[in-house]
Amino acid sequence: LGGVGKTRLAIEYALRYEKDYSALLLVNAETPDSLSSDLAKLAGPAILDLPEQAAHEDAVKINAALKWLANHPCWLLILDNVDDPPAVAGFATYFARLEGGHVLIAGRTPNLPAGVRKFELGALTEDAAIAFLLERTQDSRLAFDDDAAKALELAREVGCLALGLEQAGAYIANERIGFGAYLAIWRETRNT
Repeated sequence: LGGVGKTRLAIEYALRYEKDYSALLLVNAETPDSLSSDLAKLAGPAILDLPEQAAHEDAVKINAALKWLANHPCWLLILDNVDDPPAVAGFATYFARLEGGHVLIAGRTPNLPAGVRKFELGALTEDAAIAFLLERTQDSRLAFDDDAAKALELAREVGCLALGLEQAGAYIANERIGFGAYLAIWRETRNT
């Protein structure tokens, strides 16, 4: 399901456990081409800074990056946007060579290679959505006695989807408005 916060959850996991990893890496795996391109970019100066970064062929850079991963255990590689069969096929071409660390896949497809453990994400519960909105905006929104009720209204408006809740919370915090004011803006502009 789009908007449940798969990528955000993967990033939060990486940040929470970064001390356990030698490297935190994120690549776009939406298509085989984007995956190959991003794996080649891992060799670059801003990421792994490998000698092969100057090679003209992406295959040389990809092989160097995969060799680095094999030789430097305890890394985390997030593959983002693995949403359809072509993306899975792209990932599958490298799957056997991803040794020595952890691969976290954020995507919509249920059809992953054997050996990949899956965790299904859905929308938040209403209680969790309310708690998130109240906490996310705690020090930066205009507070009113009916905040919990308005947070519930807002959560229902966005289907308790993590991405919708985060965007609403960010807007409320940035504009320093209350839930009621946000709901009015949301309802006025959502169909335009």
